[in-house]
Amino acid sequence: MPLDPKSLKETKYTPRKKREKLRLRFAAYLVFVIAVLIVAYVFLVKPIVENGLGERPVLPNISSPDEIPPECDEDCIIEMALNESDEELCEYILDDEKRQLCYEELSLYSLEACMEVEDYSVLKVCSIEHAKKMDSVEPCSFLNETDEKECILEVDPCYYMEESERRLCRAMAKENYSYCEGDVDCIFEYAEKTGTWDVCNELEKLYMQYACVSMAKGSEVCTEIPAGSTKELCLLEYAKRSNQSGVCEYIKETDVNSYDCFLYFAIKTGKWKFCNSLILDYRWSCLTNYSLVTGDIEGCKGIEKQAPISRKNCFSQYAIEYHNPSICEYIDDATVKYRCYYTSILLEGAVIAPENCEDVAADQWRNKCYTNSAISNGDESICENIETAAERDLCLSNFN
Repeated sequence: MPLDPKSLKETKYTPRKKREKLRLRFAAYLVFVIAVLIVAYVFLVKPIVENGLGERPVLPNISSPDEIPPECDEDCIIEMALNESDEELCEYILDDEKRQLCYEELSLYSLEACMEVEDYSVLKVCSIEHAKKMDSVEPCSFLNETDEKECILEVDPCYYMEESERRLCRAMAKENYSYCEGDVDCIFEYAEKTGTWDVCNELEKLYMQYACVSMAKGSEVCTEIPAGSTKELCLLEYAKRSNQSGVCEYIKETDVNSYDCFLYFAIKTGKWKFCNSLILDYRWSCLTNYSLVTGDIEGCKGIEKQAPISRKNCFSQYAIEYHNPSICEYIDDATVKYRCYYTSILLEGAVIAPENCEDVAADQWRNKCYTNSAISNGDESICENIETAAERDLCLSNFN
């Protein structure tokens, strides 16, 4: 059956017209929604945002809480706020001066009220008071730099100390050794200053605990430890911390802790003769280390000539350590002396003071000493100390 052209035309074009009408309706609806949103933003959202970022919004009386009677004026609200210690009531006072008066009256009782105070002198007083009440330096941050520091020191006098010192300071101030936070030096000092040894249990090792108790009692109890190395370690620890060199005498003389004890006091006091309290097996090493640590050559000189190897090794090590070739002159052995000159003068990176060359007896090594001193110090005038013209010119050639 053939198709009717009229029917085909209607079937073909009628749906398109409907779609166009639907599009127009949708566009009109979309325009309407956008218009509503714009109006809502202009009249509702924008005023709220502006009030939040700008001046304090003026609250109408209808926003007052139910507990404020309708007949209550601003003076009445201030009285209510004070009676109830409620700084939030101050917000409903429209007069700026009276509102500030309300906050000031409550500033010592409420941190929130203190934060709203505009008068700096009042703000300073209330910030410090709240910092002390809270035992926190946080309220001090409302103040200027100078007053903030004053406020912090009111709350925590230990605040600006070095960490280890601060721990002890707080432990003493609070009478609580937990503020030591496990710091060994703090624990020992707390025990000594307070005379209490409960804190010593915070230490792990037995010999440290006994040394700590010794500090608390003011007399050693290390000898109560069962025989063994821990007893000697305890005596060494107690001797150092109590600054009592006499305690070293109680350490078994053949124990290495005896060496450590006497060397410690020799270096600390600058008296090399502490080393003489040691047996010979430890004495020469003690004197050598004393000189190398303190820079006092008397330790090496204290080594008896009957111990030639220890003596010359001490002088040689000292000459190298302190870039002082003149010390090599104390060495009798020619081979060791040569090695001492060579190493102390030609050591790469060594900066030799010119006065350390004066007493070098061998001309050859003295000239080399002045040359290397001039080069290492970057000072060609040092070359003038060389008497031989050829050697002097050779020294000066390094600066041409």
